[in-house]
Amino acid sequence: MGTWIGTSGWSYDHWQDVLYHGCSPADRLSRYAAEFDTVELNASFYRWPRDATFSSWQRRLPEGFRMSVKAPRALTHARKLYSPEYWTGRISAAWDRLYDKRGQLLVQLPPGMERDDARLEYFLGLLPWWVPSAVEFRHPSWVCDEVFALLERHQSAYVVMSGAGLPCILRATAPTVYVRLHGPHEHALYGGSYSDDDLRWWAERIAEWESQGRDVYAYFNNDGGGNAVRNARTLRSLVSGNRG
Repeated sequence: MGTWIGTSGWSYDHWQDVLYHGCSPADRLSRYAAEFDTVELNASFYRWPRDATFSSWQRRLPEGFRMSVKAPRALTHARKLYSPEYWTGRISAAWDRLYDKRGQLLVQLPPGMERDDARLEYFLGLLPWWVPSAVEFRHPSWVCDEVFALLERHQSAYVVMSGAGLPCILRATAPTVYVRLHGPHEHALYGGSYSDDDLRWWAERIAEWESQGRDVYAYFNNDGGGNAVRNARTLRSLVSGNRG
């Protein structure tokens, strides 16, 4: 059982003052990994990295680090999980290269994709057991007990979300809980900084999941102004404090 807290992405120019302090772009990952023990790779959504790149990350990242990887939009947004065999093969190969540094596969479905249990079940059934997945639903039709049960059958995590216009449903469907914190702004995703009170509330939720014997991955996606870095630091400290 463990909890990993980090950010969505790491290579942001506007994090120079809050994290990187003048280091080169090539050195950002090592500087990030010196402070945090997990990251959510978002660049993979736009362009899937080569297998050799995953191997390089596996070698460079420190022991105990976990990299979660966002599934490519070619699979989730262009094909909407239809005929996923090609991509499940590529994902599995990348997971093999990450080896001991692999976290969770994040599958973010597009807002316009309505509920399709058969398509989701077929996709999840193709993933090897050693590619743990977490699914983020953006269309409200997916939020129902039947879909939660489907996720439970495949031990796939329902992504717990925080952000403007997104339902915050505290549902655990797998041995791992996956949380994406898109920012506290009421009207715009990825905006604002969470208050200490907000983060104490999330620390309490993490403590509850830990008490159930679940792992937790939590990623801040409000990167503007370095808010994600500051919020991740605070939440990590609060979670540690709760353990006494």
